[in-house]
Amino acid sequence: MQAIRFSLLQVAVAAAVASAPFAASASTTLNTTGLEANAVLTLSTDAISGLVLDHISITPGGYATTLTTETDSNNADSIPVGQPLSFNLPITSFTANIGLLPPSLTPIKGSSVGSSLNIVGTTGQLSLANFTLDFTKDQVLADVVTPTGSSTQMDIYNFSGWVTLKL
Repeated sequence: MQAIRFSLLQVAVAAAVASAPFAASASTTLNTTGLEANAVLTLSTDAISGLVLDHISITPGGYATTLTTETDSNNADSIPVGQPLSFNLPITSFTANIGLLPPSLTPIKGSSVGSSLNIVGTTGQLSLANFTLDFTKDQVLADVVTPTGSSTQMDIYNFSGWVTLKL
């Protein structure tokens, strides 16, 4: 008697083909709890220098953390040692289109719910929270919270494609 062996991928593809014979792709949202799924926001040297000159600080809140800080006290841009340079925003969910034939994975959006960046200057403060990376529109959206109110999911900035997406 011959043993028949299938890989997990073969079984998953066969099940998907059998259950959705007319679908070219399916959209699915993954809960990333327990996975290493992160978005990293790295500020340019010009942006950091401008923040320092204008006495504006950015600190992480919620699940966000400072990823790197300035360590060179002799840097040419006069950025103080300890100044945050990049922030880690843990991704809490990820939505993608999964194509069956040919196999493909196309990101739609990622969310970082519960993370914030708190921006404080001499004339006021605001927080950006609950980030969404919209890969279909190349936008980063966030809730904007000020002492006088808040707005949900405003377009914070646009990017031209995602540079690295590791799955």
